[in-house]
Amino acid sequence: MAETYSIVTQYPDIDTRSGAVARDVMVVGTVTDAHGVYFERRYPRAQFKESIAQADAAGFTIVFEDLFRIPGVDAVVWGERLNAANQLEDFITVYYVSSSGDSSNFVAVPFRQLTHDFVAARVKAGRAVLDANEAA
Repeated sequence: MAETYSIVTQYPDIDTRSGAVARDVMVVGTVTDAHGVYFERRYPRAQFKESIAQADAAGFTIVFEDLFRIPGVDAVVWGERLNAANQLEDFITVYYVSSSGDSSNFVAVPFRQLTHDFVAARVKAGRAVLDANEAA
């Protein structure tokens, strides 16, 4: 079954660099239907096409929903942070619970490093710590 999504926002904005307008963009906000993961994509306004936004939404939905196949994953949250170059960077925070569900923690990953295996290894190690703490 294909993962589904809903585009919930679409509005014009600007990207800036050092306080100056760098480009006009169209911001498209999407929510995955299965788990309600919200994310945004920014497109140069002059080249914006709805078909590209739809294809990106479908692809990102698959990536985000796939994270819920990792045992213990409870929530996935998209956000932005300033990187060392003072530019916004997409970040994904994955929340997970212990085997009992009595404790939780998270792992935050820059989107550029996000892979299922990368997150799965960190969640597995984190759950082992949570489980050990609960057993102590």
